Amino acid sequence: MKHVHRVFSIPGLFFFGSLALAQGPDPLDFAGEWRGRWENLTFGSKDSASLTVTADTSLKTLEAVLDLDGNVFGGSDPAPITLTGTYDDAGFSVSGSQAPYGDLSLSGDTNGTMSGRAVNVPNPGIDSVSLNGTYDELAISMTYVVYFTFGGTADGILTMEKQATVGAEEIPPVLPSAFSLRQNYPNPFNPSTVIGYGLPSGGTVRLTVHDLLGRTVATVEDGFREPGIHSAAWTPVGLPTGIYYYRLVVSGPPGGGAAFSALRKLVFLK
Repeated sequence: MKHVHRVFSIPGLFFFGSLALAQGPDPLDFAGEWRGRWENLTFGSKDSASLTVTADTSLKTLEAVLDLDGNVFGGSDPAPITLTGTYDDAGFSVSGSQAPYGDLSLSGDTNGTMSGRAVNVPNPGIDSVSLNGTYDELAISMTYVVYFTFGGTADGILTMEKQATVGAEEIPPVLPSAFSLRQNYPNPFNPSTVIGYGLPSGGTVRLTVHDLLGRTVATVEDGFREPGIHSAAWTPVGLPTGIYYYRLVVSGPPGGGAAFSALRKLVFLK
């Protein structure tokens, strides 16, 4: 009799920069129920996404069912695609084939790095798709590039958080235990990058980017955010190549000052 083991921790296919972990994620952190969104940053299309991953610990196999809603690859809402594969102490690898994705593969290692590729896409205008990002027990964050047959590309992101479940019922995700500002991914980057942060409680968030002189060159987020793992995409406009810093400030109660403030460096290349 086959015993299926599901790992449900909480809030992270695809797509967000991850804070470095001392020992990296376990490949079984990929197993679980994930919910999030995809967004094509070039054309502005976006919709919801879900991923269900089950692990058979006796055979060390994985089954991942990916469901992207909306207008994917310029077509109608596609049926979910099933990816199957294996895992071991070094990481995991899954693959599958179905329209409109073509031959899709995805792998991850114990450093928390994920990569993938879709080839033989059954759309005459698309040559292939590449995927790169990170994962841990909280979030999956990836960027993707669509390569068109006659030249040119389109860039996008896919971010997901892990959901906690009890039996067939879904309950709200477990919240982060502390505030955090994650390293952007990719870094260095061009043309866009994704910045992630965690909130153990709701608050007013201001995420800004600054040049080496301390001047604010962009405001990425500004407003109230619910507790959880969040991601924000940033595409520099009219800025030169170079080193920049991004700052997250989460406001505390009125008159109490900042509840959290953190600063990280990013590199923009052209």
